Amino acid sequence: MLLHRENSFHTHRGTINSDPSIGTRHRVANVSLRRFARFDIGYTSCMPDRKTLSWKAVSYGAGAIAALMTRRALAMVWNQFAEVPAPEQAADRRIPWIPALSWAVATGVGVSVMNVVAQRSAATVWEAATHETPPPLQDD
Repeated sequence: MLLHRENSFHTHRGTINSDPSIGTRHRVANVSLRRFARFDIGYTSCMPDRKTLSWKAVSYGAGAIAALMTRRALAMVWNQFAEVPAPEQAADRRIPWIPALSWAVATGVGVSVMNVVAQRSAATVWEAATHETPPPLQDD
């Protein structure tokens, strides 16, 4: 058993042992671990585990693919039924207000709906592959 000598920093802060009945010379010298390697807030607690990272990659990938596919599908449908082509930048001042707002609403609703579909599909695939719910959906 390692012993620790009295150190004013540790005794006045109470980081070694807050029990006054134990003498300062008989306190265990694993102070260096407690002082520098904060186990309660260490690397493992700030870094997500492999399941969480995998789920984030799957869900973000599904959302990105859904957004790209939805925008392309909406542009194709828009170009078939509208006289003017789909605006590439709705904020462009040369585009009239009605087509710009219509495109913004159609894109926003379409991408949001497809994002929900993609997230739910990704969760279903995750459950089928791992036999457990995705990490953010688990009840703790």
